[in-house]
Amino acid sequence: MKTVVMKKVAQALAALMIVSMLSPVLAFAAFDDLSSHWAKKDIEALVEQKIVDGVTPTQFEPERSITRAEFAALVVRSLGLTSVTSSTYFNDVDASDWYADTVSTATYAGLINGYEDNSFRPAAPVTREEMAAIVIRALTYADVATIVPADTQKELLAQFKDSDQIVWAHKEIAAALNAKIINGMTADTFNPAGTATRAQAAAVVNRYLPYTK
Repeated sequence: MKTVVMKKVAQALAALMIVSMLSPVLAFAAFDDLSSHWAKKDIEALVEQKIVDGVTPTQFEPERSITRAEFAALVVRSLGLTSVTSSTYFNDVDASDWYADTVSTATYAGLINGYEDNSFRPAAPVTREEMAAIVIRALTYADVATIVPADTQKELLAQFKDSDQIVWAHKEIAAALNAKIINGMTADTFNPAGTATRAQAAAVVNRYLPYTK
């Protein structure tokens, strides 16, 4: 009788181990819209680390734009920053908003800024220019050198015919390109004013994480 009980316990433990091993795979398989997506591996890696979630249990919505508040949350989680509680930074961020502490934490760490009118615009989509700047600031926060010589910066940006549309983040975009954290939208366009997608955001975060280890 004792042998039978022990055998059943061993079988149960083996079954639990198998479920544990398969659970990440099952979680990724639940996203119906990622089966053939170019950023599937990047997204899965962040899901496994609990840095990003799906929009629903079965949908990730990789091509949906990501807001400034959402991207701030993504970067704060990726760096494991200690939460800063404050509602005094911006006039459009209320203490009761889900992103209030996240925005305060990201601002305190120097990762993201507001606007001249003291607003943060949490629901506004992050542009690709902003995204590049934020990830380079994240690397700087993690004490990773990101400075690119002026000649290299010029060369990196010259490959894009729309580089003249970069408003302020020339150094940051060049640094992100140099580190292979971000790519152009095509071989000769960067689209700095374009809105970043959830997939693009996941990809750049997953690419900079190894630098922070």
